[in-house]
Amino acid sequence: MTARSAADKASLEIDLKARNQHAKVEHYEPLSIKLYYSPPKQKTDDDMRGIVLCISLMMMTSSAIAQVVHIAPHGFIVENQVVINQPAEKVWHALIEDVDQWWPKDHSWWQGTFSIDAKAGGCFCEISGGKSAEHMRISFVEPRKLLRMTGGLGPLQGMGMHGALDWQLANEGLNTKVTLTYRVSGIDPDGFDKLAPVVSHVQGLQLNALKHYLSR
Repeated sequence: MTARSAADKASLEIDLKARNQHAKVEHYEPLSIKLYYSPPKQKTDDDMRGIVLCISLMMMTSSAIAQVVHIAPHGFIVENQVVINQPAEKVWHALIEDVDQWWPKDHSWWQGTFSIDAKAGGCFCEISGGKSAEHMRISFVEPRKLLRMTGGLGPLQGMGMHGALDWQLANEGLNTKVTLTYRVSGIDPDGFDKLAPVVSHVQGLQLNALKHYLSR
């Protein structure tokens, strides 16, 4: 592993806590996972193997249906699905207007304030005092059906990755199925076999946070 790739992967600092321990983020059930976007230290290959092992064990407890759809030399595709017991109009409103209330603050740069400007060219942004970050850029909006964001989410931004993140809503009777698909392209000297499952699971947590918010 090169020094650069090790530093990039250090952005994925995941702290697994047992369900009877203090959980900083209440959205996550039954375990708390913390994702720090700033690199706290370099990670070794053994560290990454440990992270992937923990993620694999925890996937069995997630209510989202997570899937690594495809891995290639220059990218990967991951997908998560949940069914929310709310109509699409209410899910859409929460997704856009209430993002600061449900987006996990541990999946942030500074635990700042989040907002989504739901129009082409708009920003999925975080602001904290004089600091600000564009997490992703809005590229496609079809209300109550599809919100598409582009860019590298979280640590992937600093790794030079780029992708298209689709939030797709579909009616299922009185409920709404939300499918979150992330198609990522870029270069990683170590490949994506380890990284793709981590990204898939973290996005499953984000999707579950939306479901939890709407189920209160």
